[in-house]
Amino acid sequence: MIAPNRITYATIIVIDEPALALCANNMSLPPLFFYKYDVGVNCSKGEGFGLSTVEFMASRLCVLVSNCGANTELIHDQQNGLVFEYGCPKSLADCIEELYLDPEKRNRLMRNAYNSSLKYSISECVDGIYQVYERLNSKRKRKNEAII
Repeated sequence: MIAPNRITYATIIVIDEPALALCANNMSLPPLFFYKYDVGVNCSKGEGFGLSTVEFMASRLCVLVSNCGANTELIHDQQNGLVFEYGCPKSLADCIEELYLDPEKRNRLMRNAYNSSLKYSISECVDGIYQVYERLNSKRKRKNEAII
């Protein structure tokens, strides 16, 4: 059974004119459709990595995240997105209002989020894993040489 407060579908909220479209995602909406939105919202209580957050960032959305788990490792408040207090609807509403009232800020945060997402590209991740492998392999070789 799905918890009643869990978002199980993509949500669009249009606020007056000019419209501000928000996307809250639990992987039911493929990133292919994110171009329709202005803002990506991650309201989770805990995140191990935050794949949907990185997908929002890479899709050039302005990102709003709760102050839980890995969210704040990915999003730095007022730099590449906004962070709201988990479980506090007013905190989230204040962030939404801030983005609605200041399109320049929203655009700056969108650009910064996109630039931040580049370090999570496939090639960057593969390079990082390869470097870890090389480091471990060289330690193993040194250990084996010390035994001989």
